[in-house]
Amino acid sequence: MKQMLMGIFLLLLGVWCYLFGVVDQAALFAVLGVLLPIPAVLLTLYGFFNKNK
Repeated sequence: MKQMLMGIFLLLLGVWCYLFGVVDQAALFAVLGVLLPIPAVLLTLYGFFNKNK
């Protein structure tokens, strides 16, 4: 459950970074916005399929 919530948080952070990077023309935030969804999706799927209590 914690991994799934962390994945959702990273996905939202990635979207925010991408939007901020494009609007403000900050390359670092744009790159983070592209790279953050990868571990976010992996963590969300891991948290969804992991049945630890």
